[in-house]
Amino acid sequence: MTAKVFSYVVTVGGTDHKNNKIVSIGYRKSAAKLPTSGCVTGCLEVTLVTDICPDDNAEVTVSCSNGVKLPKFYIASRSIPGTGLLKLVCYDRMMFSDRDFDVSAYYGEEEDKKKTKTVLISKVVSDIVSACGFSGGGAVDVYGAETVTVDDIKGKSCREILELLSEGACGIWYCDVNNALTFLTFGTTNTLVSSEIYSAVKVGSAKGPISRVIAENSTDGEVFDTLGGADIGSIVRVESIFASAENAAGILSTCNGFVFTAFKCSRALVTSDVEIGCGVEFGDVTYICTNFMLHFTVKGVYAELSAPELSESEYDYLNRLRRESKSSVKSGRTYKNVKISKYEGFSFVGRDSK
Repeated sequence: MTAKVFSYVVTVGGTDHKNNKIVSIGYRKSAAKLPTSGCVTGCLEVTLVTDICPDDNAEVTVSCSNGVKLPKFYIASRSIPGTGLLKLVCYDRMMFSDRDFDVSAYYGEEEDKKKTKTVLISKVVSDIVSACGFSGGGAVDVYGAETVTVDDIKGKSCREILELLSEGACGIWYCDVNNALTFLTFGTTNTLVSSEIYSAVKVGSAKGPISRVIAENSTDGEVFDTLGGADIGSIVRVESIFASAENAAGILSTCNGFVFTAFKCSRALVTSDVEIGCGVEFGDVTYICTNFMLHFTVKGVYAELSAPELSESEYDYLNRLRRESKSSVKSGRTYKNVKISKYEGFSFVGRDSK
């Protein structure tokens, strides 16, 4: 019996490169150790047999005969590892989120700039989707908050604003296979991947079941505790400008009972889309994958899948440097009746303010 050969097409700036011109294809994504905030950027590395020199930031796509889909990528760097070879390092649409975000449209008349302005979070995310060229998406629930002040997002990049929102919503942003900006809330999964051929799965410690959320407001330092489990592994700590009793309760409603288990599988044959935060089935057990690397070969797509081991400090405790940093004076935080602003310095906010 002849072994099945899988075929691939790597399209760079409109030029197709098929199996005989492909040396290697690798695709990876990696989230923070505990995926409760941040943005994840997918990275594609391809080495091709070609003399063609593509344009800067040229679009790169990969199509697979087994149906596995990947998002669109854009060239970030290139090198020539040998004669007639071209190696490209490319990133998905999240790469463009580093651009500055324009808040000027949120102001009205000139005198309005002196007032505290707020804007719908949904509007801000929609504008980021447009500014960065995502195909759509952007839905996020920042529990207990529908608006954000313009001062809180002024002077920030699109990525920094997404990270700010992710802290209040407790999860991570990524670009999905349809090139849409997508939010994955901690305690949920977006797809299920199964593999019948895989190497031994090494299982580590688990955090959970989650039963308690402690949210600290990064503006005034106030802490909101849902109460619940006292065990370090059952607690999720978050810090954001959106922290409130309603915010903490909302986060807990999503991740209550969730168990985050460290695992590692160095080789698994996959035939469906793999995404950050997906559930991975090995026999009767399902793990949540927060790190993956896909290798595209003529025998199929093989994946390295894992979720990292967490130390006790990453469960709950803060190390010395972080404690010192948290106790220091911070821009944007209110102290008694004085607020420190990035743009206005020290300002008096009234006797009744915290």
